[in-house]
Amino acid sequence: MAQRRFHKKSRHGCSQCKHNRTKCDENSPTCGRCERIGLVCSLASQSSGLIFIPANPAEPENSSNTTIATTSSSRGNHHSSGNRGLSPVPRSSVVRAANTFTSLSPHSLQNNSFGLTTTNAVLKSDSSSSTTAINNNNNTTPNDSPNSNPDGLSATSLAPVVTDIERERLKLMTHYTQHTAQSITDFGVQTGDASLWRDWVVELAFEYDFLLYGLLGLSALHLALQCDSNDSIQKQHYTILAIQHYDRGIALFRPYLNDLDSASQDSLFGFSVIVALYSFGIQRVPPFLTSNSNSIARLHQALSLLRSSSHIAKKDFEALRRGRWSGMLVPLPDSHYKLPQAMEDMLIKLGQYTSKTITTSTQQEMYMCCIEALRINLALAVEYDRAQVRVSFLAVATPDEFWSMVCIGEPLALAILANFAVILYWLRQTIWLQGWGRETVEAVREALPVEWHDCIAWAVQETELS
Repeated sequence: MAQRRFHKKSRHGCSQCKHNRTKCDENSPTCGRCERIGLVCSLASQSSGLIFIPANPAEPENSSNTTIATTSSSRGNHHSSGNRGLSPVPRSSVVRAANTFTSLSPHSLQNNSFGLTTTNAVLKSDSSSSTTAINNNNNTTPNDSPNSNPDGLSATSLAPVVTDIERERLKLMTHYTQHTAQSITDFGVQTGDASLWRDWVVELAFEYDFLLYGLLGLSALHLALQCDSNDSIQKQHYTILAIQHYDRGIALFRPYLNDLDSASQDSLFGFSVIVALYSFGIQRVPPFLTSNSNSIARLHQALSLLRSSSHIAKKDFEALRRGRWSGMLVPLPDSHYKLPQAMEDMLIKLGQYTSKTITTSTQQEMYMCCIEALRINLALAVEYDRAQVRVSFLAVATPDEFWSMVCIGEPLALAILANFAVILYWLRQTIWLQGWGRETVEAVREALPVEWHDCIAWAVQETELS
């Protein structure tokens, strides 16, 4: 009887040869068979210095975790001295674990079945997931075609490991840098420096989470405002995202208000600008904007939000003006600044109505201060073609008593508000202020007695309501 020919078993061959039950010559980085038929050999990808030990209660390690041991030399040479000093690992276990790792479903990754650390290299995995992955891997059909998947994985089985939340936030940040930042520049940066909001504020946001959430919320709101009016599902989706991110930003922002410091001042001021834009924009999307919504009440709410964050700039205005925010913090016009005659006539008429209708000296003084604040706000709007202060000065310069009068519908307070709304009408091309000017003037005209219409005649003419 002829003796059986002796042959050496291939215990450390590539996964491609093992799948196809062929002998591997174990040449590194590509075995002879893979090189011959043009496959990507798994031995070529073993240069990362990681050894995978699977969770298998039947083996001596008896551990529920899979451990990664780092090596100092290439995995191409299995007998290299670089592997000395590591815990002894059965070579079959190493190969089986490597196959398991490459076959794990992204679903198990997303559900945190295991986590990877590169230092001390510990990989925690669920043994049942590993078993399932191995079984799925062993069910593959041998195929020597160069276009076949050597690991037996179909393209459809490779689900993304990026979560929906992460993908949504990446989308929001991309939209912010490409579009939203420019809309803020066009609205409030007098110098036109696009890098201020596109680059520098983003860098600040990576240091302060409240600012990062603010940018994401503003980007979502910008997308909601851009949605077609008939696309209610998308508009609602982005509105919800805007509210969620903005609310988180506000929650993180509030503690800083109790202890303002120079280190966080730039980020706090940036967030206060976001509050101003958000306060106007959020009122223009459902469910806040409805056919029967009160335009005066909505404007009051928007300006109240703006007023609530104004003290950040007041704390150290000069320091902010000397810094990077100088493009947004324009100097106030001279007290003798001459406005166009139609505006001067309107202000004179408001002063006359103050003298005729307001009986107490304290209220007269309050209203005269408000009329002067309106004058300065109009001068800012005439002098600068883009500066946030154009829509914020009256809100922050007038006392609380004035806004209380607006709430109860006091005619003189409403007349001042209507003339201020002309500035919003001038800025109607800005996405954040679309619709505000004319709607406010029209709402005030409907609320005022006929004898008060002279006080808002200029506003009616400017907003083309006459």
